[in-house]
Amino acid sequence: MVLPVSRLWIKSTKLHRMVYKLRTLPRTRPKDRPLRFVKTQLSELFPELEGPVVYLDWDVILLWEQQTQLSAADSCCLDKASLALSCCCLDKHTKLPLPGLCPGDIWELNSTPMRPDHLGAFSEDCTGPAGGPWSGRRRYATALNLHQSQMMDIDIDAAGCPFTTGVFLANLTRWRETGVTTKLRWWLDSHKRQSIVGVEPGMDEVEAAMLIVFYDRIAHLDPLWHVQHLGTSSGGRHSKQFVERAKLLHWSGPSKPWHRRCAHSELWERYFVPDPTAQFRPARKRG
Repeated sequence: MVLPVSRLWIKSTKLHRMVYKLRTLPRTRPKDRPLRFVKTQLSELFPELEGPVVYLDWDVILLWEQQTQLSAADSCCLDKASLALSCCCLDKHTKLPLPGLCPGDIWELNSTPMRPDHLGAFSEDCTGPAGGPWSGRRRYATALNLHQSQMMDIDIDAAGCPFTTGVFLANLTRWRETGVTTKLRWWLDSHKRQSIVGVEPGMDEVEAAMLIVFYDRIAHLDPLWHVQHLGTSSGGRHSKQFVERAKLLHWSGPSKPWHRRCAHSELWERYFVPDPTAQFRPARKRG
């Protein structure tokens, strides 16, 4: 059902200008939160892509210089639980977005400087959502179970700041050269025997595996390219002026702007592209 609706949504609205591809996740994907699977399988889902590729979660909005905005929920994933996947990816050689429509200046994100040995670029996050029990205390020691038997042999700075995986730049060439996908699978299998996830709320085994495999092998994103935690109770701590200066907004957390009123949801709603079949509507507009 989702693929036909997605295609109609694109063809019948201003989204028809996109250059895009829709990919179907394999049947072997995890049944719960299947988009977590995408992060570990990028090089296999997009075998034609080389070099840096942008990954965006489904609950972000991109802002560019003219303050024109595009919801990634519209262009990249129309339904988080769907079998259909469309990620905003840029091919290094052709400079074409494959697939998904990306604002012009996302090339700035795609051009984030990385050393040849870097596997990608991510946002550090030492603070977490403000006001919560872990506010200002997010560290590798809380994100990972450093006492897990397989992890005892890895030299990880327990007091270091972990990164987040909702928005990142992946160097797919280096992923394939260094066997990143195989390493991630190994740690996910290890988690089944003994948890690799720390005590921090909201952590899952996919993010934990990425923290391990990518440790000390990443560049850092400009913080304005990942303003996060807007879907938490602390999301309103950012001023409107700051949010409108940002380049990417992320409603990470339980609250989403299409479900209920939350921090800066008016920005998302302003650029929501209505579903021509009226099957998908913001919750407060239903009825």
